[in-house]
Amino acid sequence: MAGDFRWISVGLFIVSIAGIAGNLQQVSTAKQNSWRKWLLRKERAWAGLGLATVFGATAWILSRTVGFAPFGPGLVNPWIALIVAGLLVVGGYCLLPAALAIYDWLAKPKYTEVNYGQTHVQWLIVVPLLVCSFFFGAILWDLSDNVLGGRTTYGELFLGAWRDWPFPLSVVFVSLWGLAFCSIEQWKVKGPAVALIAAVGSVVVLHALLCAIVLLLQPWSIESTAHAFVAAPVMVLYAFSLTIVVLIGLVGRQSLEGVREWWSRLGAWLIIYGAAWVIVTVVAVYGPPLVVERLTRSRFQETQLSSGVVETGCDKLAACRTI
Repeated sequence: MAGDFRWISVGLFIVSIAGIAGNLQQVSTAKQNSWRKWLLRKERAWAGLGLATVFGATAWILSRTVGFAPFGPGLVNPWIALIVAGLLVVGGYCLLPAALAIYDWLAKPKYTEVNYGQTHVQWLIVVPLLVCSFFFGAILWDLSDNVLGGRTTYGELFLGAWRDWPFPLSVVFVSLWGLAFCSIEQWKVKGPAVALIAAVGSVVVLHALLCAIVLLLQPWSIESTAHAFVAAPVMVLYAFSLTIVVLIGLVGRQSLEGVREWWSRLGAWLIIYGAAWVIVTVVAVYGPPLVVERLTRSRFQETQLSSGVVETGCDKLAACRTI
């Protein structure tokens, strides 16, 4: 059952990342017939399915050949995990035209290419990322209490935690490389070089932020599950938002204004949904105990007041009898 949830988190994250990459490819170049947009049209559905099958089969064959189990017991090989994760992410991206064809057949919006509106961004990108943040927060909380529990300083985590990141986080790190290259305008020498620098920088920043989250989660034992439930998902979501800011800054002028605007709007939606998560969970988790405590305290005070009144009345009655 746990493995099923892990695969769900990986699948949801790939869905959201593929949507981001597809939209970035659309706004990264003004050329309508650019090779970067070739796969993003509805009529390329069968080609996309074929490519996705090839990448998925390659990931499966590689895993069987080297004995790689993404969610098996013990630690995973980080390099094999990155390769398998990269194949799955590219395969998910290739499924975009097929997904567009199915959506067009069901909803009849007559879309011919991948181009998300605000509603699509929220339901197909932001909401899956929020759900993934919940799962990834649970992963980090478990790591902070088990595998990484013995590393109590930030330096130890920053230098050594990369070997212990589980497979879902490998998918996250690989995705940042793809998003960096999808954000550049020109694929000449300077563009890919800047994308490479942006990818490395954003991966390091996200790694540093995840280490900080693990360090913050370490004091919360099993008895503090409520604190982790409220704080961990939003910390992961905001870590991804901050990584986006770093990615935009490192890519700089190698991306078009439309790309930077698209990234900024996505970051804003992530902040809004993160704030909504905090408000709802704080009310749901901490509200009932506070209400019960308040009611209990009020009843106790009323009981004390009644007892005081009765005692005062008895004292007066006793005083009257002695007169």
